[in-house]
Amino acid sequence: MLGDAVSSVGIIAGAIAIHFTGLAVIDPALSVLIGVLIVWTAWDIIQESLNVLLEGLPRGMELKEVTGAMRQIDGVIDVHDLHIWSLGSSTHALSCHVLIEDMPPSESNAILHRINDVLCKYEINHTTVQFEHTKCAMSDAPCNILVTAQHHEHEHHEHQH
Repeated sequence: MLGDAVSSVGIIAGAIAIHFTGLAVIDPALSVLIGVLIVWTAWDIIQESLNVLLEGLPRGMELKEVTGAMRQIDGVIDVHDLHIWSLGSSTHALSCHVLIEDMPPSESNAILHRINDVLCKYEINHTTVQFEHTKCAMSDAPCNILVTAQHHEHEHHEHQH
């Protein structure tokens, strides 16, 4: 609002200056200055909008802190492939893989509730949590290679076509 008031005063002052001096160049100069003022006052909104559109980490949130809090939850062995992004100014989403002991889904539901309770403290209310029971061989890479995976050779035989 202050920027709008300053712009209005600038327009009035520019009109008076043009009237008494006859310098028409004052008008485009004021237009450029007002444009800069608008961008300067709106910069915070522009940054936040770009962060939401680019699905960036919400402002003030630390990925390591959220990961650490999730690892402290009873039943969670490890957390990886964690992504947090903004859906709006105060609405955040999360997706991740969580390593837990091998158990039936009905038992793992309690762990999921504890995870969501912790994430609510970070204003993360939209979650997709994938439970895993086998640790990835490469924790920084996509989970395609499993530590316990064994390659079994099978017999090849001829087929008639």
